[in-house]
Amino acid sequence: MPWGPTPSTGGSSVAAITSGTLAGITAFGLRDTSAAFDLTIAATSTTPLTAARSVTIDCNNASHALKFTAASTITFPSGTNTLFGSAVANTSTANGAVSAPAFSLTGTIYSGGTATTTKPLFLVEPAGTTSAGWSTGGTLLGLNGTSVSQDLVRGLVNGAMTFAINGYGSMVLGSNISPGTGMGLVMIGSQHGSNNKNFGLLTGYGGRMNWDGERVICTGYLVDWGDAQTRETVIRATTTNNTATEMTGYGGQRLTLANDTTFAFEVLIAARRGDANDESAGYLITGVIDRNAAANTTALVGTPTVTVLGEDTAAWDVSATADTTNGSLRISVTGETSKTIGWVGSVKLTQVTI
Repeated sequence: MPWGPTPSTGGSSVAAITSGTLAGITAFGLRDTSAAFDLTIAATSTTPLTAARSVTIDCNNASHALKFTAASTITFPSGTNTLFGSAVANTSTANGAVSAPAFSLTGTIYSGGTATTTKPLFLVEPAGTTSAGWSTGGTLLGLNGTSVSQDLVRGLVNGAMTFAINGYGSMVLGSNISPGTGMGLVMIGSQHGSNNKNFGLLTGYGGRMNWDGERVICTGYLVDWGDAQTRETVIRATTTNNTATEMTGYGGQRLTLANDTTFAFEVLIAARRGDANDESAGYLITGVIDRNAAANTTALVGTPTVTVLGEDTAAWDVSATADTTNGSLRISVTGETSKTIGWVGSVKLTQVTI
């Protein structure tokens, strides 16, 4: 093949290749010195590169571009390949069309490996991270963040958030909603706050969560978020004696009132003996409680009504009182000595704070 190297400054050379084949090249650079320049790799060249070899095309500035024809297909061999290996941001611009997405990733979802090896078909994660915990049945899209302070997904409309899944595993559907650091929350609607509580559900407009594991429903507020809403939660207790025992929620959480708040409450309680059969009971407690500017002002309004729905043992009992130390509604249950009894209460509250 005729070619003629010509020395140039900087220790490089210029070679004119007009025909034939040249073997043994470990590095090969091309530079356009004319108005137009084409580099064609023939279709018959099925294996132009061997292991540990690469083609680098440096466009050098924004005026130059690497282009493929409209019908071009880029195929990577099997194994681990890197498409974008530099720290430079990459941008792909294309318009969607009928039956033609701007970017399409096709392939078969892998399944049947371990929780570490069954990677998603499409995986987004920072460099250097190791992801595990994947479904062995396969995953289409996987997101692996590195901090609970990061959102895994966030959607905006005109710059305002309308959807997010954060690193605490909380999901927001709506606008002007603050899940804070609460874990496992679902907040739907608008104008909601969580007070960093966990495992709850807020729906509607203008709600505020104050307990872990509660459900809040609202349609607006009087003065501020959470001052006009209904709330539901579950409390529980286990007794082995005949001493009155307070029922509490997650982590010993009490039914605490905020300052300047009134609850109209309804508590449905089921009880069952765990160390023997055929001893059960059910009760319904209804009433009103309020709290003014401090915990010690908490008081019942009138006398709560206790309805025995059914009871195998008359010695069992339930009650509602005002806890002036914690500023809360205290639901207590009394069992029997030497009997292990489980108590579960469904609490429904109508709240006004003003």
